Amino acid sequence: MISATLKGISIFEYVENDKKEFLVLNYKMTDEFSDEKYLEIFEKLKNEGIIKNSNYSDTKWVLKMEEGYKCYISFDLGVRPFLNEKLRHYILMKLHVQKIDVETARICFNQIKAELLETHFLDRDYINTYREQVGMYNESRKRNLPAFKDFLRFGQMENAKEFFNIVDEIPQVYTHKSRKLPCYQSIILFDYIINDYVQKKIF
Repeated sequence: MISATLKGISIFEYVENDKKEFLVLNYKMTDEFSDEKYLEIFEKLKNEGIIKNSNYSDTKWVLKMEEGYKCYISFDLGVRPFLNEKLRHYILMKLHVQKIDVETARICFNQIKAELLETHFLDRDYINTYREQVGMYNESRKRNLPAFKDFLRFGQMENAKEFFNIVDEIPQVYTHKSRKLPCYQSIILFDYIINDYVQKKIF
């Protein structure tokens, strides 16, 4: 198998142009922001009430879900502080740029941590052992892999490509959740984009 190139994760954005047209942007994003930019994103999410912590460097973040409940994520990989920082960056990007919901972010976070432990924190000496282990994963354990691959694409970490290639060979199982309807503005936007596409293709 050809070794994968980790170019980052896909970001899709809709950009309005004079309220007449919408541009659909698709680009790749890696862990490339400055520390100051991540602190700025943290402050924005805090001001929006999504993150309840006062300090970016807190070991445990408290996140507010849409229903008003709280959930917690812990950056407690003490032996690998750089991975704690990568995880902070990843969660901030998912919440602020990709705008995923808090519960999905929490689930992805826990799945990634589980696989980081299995890889001995991306230890090169553990690559062959991990290949054997992940090949025997049941369907429940395979549900960790899409989030882990996403993190490996994003993080730009040593040995990430080798572990990505292992995971990429495994048929993956995706969790199917009941769909939640988007807000009214999103429905109108989607309808506009579809109609605009049809008009341009037909006429």
